[in-house]
Amino acid sequence: MKEFGVLCHITCLPSKTGLGDFGKVSFEFLDFLKSQKLSLWQILPLNNANEFNCPYGPLSTQAIDEMFVDLDDLKDRGLLEEKEYKHLYKFKNTKKVKYAKIRPEKERLFAVAYSRLDEKSKKKLLTVAKVNKHFYEYAYYRTMLKKFNQKSWRFVEDKYWDIYGKVGQKFVKDNKDEFLKFVFFQQVLRQQWQKVKDYANGLGIKIMGDVPMYCDKDSVDVFAGKEWFKLDDNCMPTVTAGCPPDVFSSVGQDWQTCIYQWDKMKKDNFSYMVERLTSLLGKYDLLRLDHFPGYVRYYEHAKAPGTKTQYVDGGGVAFFKQLQKTVDFKQLFVEDLSDENSATGKVIKQFSLRRMNVLQYGFDTDNTNPHLPQNVIENTVYYTGTHDSATFLGCLKNQNKQQVEKIKKMIGSQANNLKDLQIDCINAMLSSKAELVVLQAQDFMMQDERWRMNYPGVAAGCWEYRLCKNYQKKMAKTIEKLKF
Repeated sequence: MKEFGVLCHITCLPSKTGLGDFGKVSFEFLDFLKSQKLSLWQILPLNNANEFNCPYGPLSTQAIDEMFVDLDDLKDRGLLEEKEYKHLYKFKNTKKVKYAKIRPEKERLFAVAYSRLDEKSKKKLLTVAKVNKHFYEYAYYRTMLKKFNQKSWRFVEDKYWDIYGKVGQKFVKDNKDEFLKFVFFQQVLRQQWQKVKDYANGLGIKIMGDVPMYCDKDSVDVFAGKEWFKLDDNCMPTVTAGCPPDVFSSVGQDWQTCIYQWDKMKKDNFSYMVERLTSLLGKYDLLRLDHFPGYVRYYEHAKAPGTKTQYVDGGGVAFFKQLQKTVDFKQLFVEDLSDENSATGKVIKQFSLRRMNVLQYGFDTDNTNPHLPQNVIENTVYYTGTHDSATFLGCLKNQNKQQVEKIKKMIGSQANNLKDLQIDCINAMLSSKAELVVLQAQDFMMQDERWRMNYPGVAAGCWEYRLCKNYQKKMAKTIEKLKF
């Protein structure tokens, strides 16, 4: 049976504090999806976003960003009073997320809540940290940077880099309250998120998560696992991740993120990467592997003498054979738009991995284009567009009259306007062989290019999209015209 869903990051939900969270707005969104017979909710990574609010250069691939905290839940636990965060309600109706205003205030309030815990609760947190290395390493890292007032771990005396050594253990003991504060943050966030996921599953809705391919050079992952990354003697990247010129950027992209030492990881049966993906999959029902070529054959930018800007082989077949021992590949799908004869295409085929197609990429050639509904194959997730592309209406508006007529012929539409053409296109997707069809929330809302989530290669001003207060009415108006 075909599944139909929506791509909408949590930040986009119309929370009363101006930024979507794990509280009431998530449950209301799920109730709406259920009422409209949608069975899939896809989100972007929940890990800490970077300074430009992008979730694809994470501070930690395992931690959850504190900005998602439901403050009402902290109130219900007796740790906050509503009057202490009511000032955030002024952001309720902003058209875009005001990260710079809301994020630090949420973390401050989170800290206030922690300060009201009794000693018995704090003692339990220490036990939680000792049995969860992701909590421990994240809390250690955040505490270390704050203690020494640094933005990068490289500027902290290297004796503190050995997290589990004598110096590291003494550091935790000497800074116990600060350390436990960050453990508390992660414990609460995990609990809140689990409630959202359990509620979704109870409604028959699956949640699809997303895992960034690469890590920021100042991330917990690189700090705690230096041996798995291509670093020089000063622990700086010798090469960084990116891609050559493509449909997203005419000049290519350099993401400034760290590259893995796949050859070294292979000797250890890829333990770091296998554990990372297995752990993340525990938070979701399905998991999208962002930038799948990074696992097979990737592009790296030279940053040090003796290195080159070039394509390099990743873990490939050997890695996926190892991953298959712990992960059900039916729960994965890969972000890859290359042809089946490429290196990534061959790995996808060998392991029967579910891949993706994007309808708006189907209009630039002829009727043989693999992204057109009639050519989409089974075991596929089919999109109108992704968080990196235009909204679908924006895509149509960017076509000239001749191109619009060509699109109509390609899908057999007699539409008299672009919105009706969009409906016809979506219905064609729903009649394809794809197992999952996913629309951006903006496409359900019939919004144009002005409302897109991200412009690849542009750092500032992205990731700020918000659904309006009456989104349910607008989305339902589109859904009632669809045949599924």
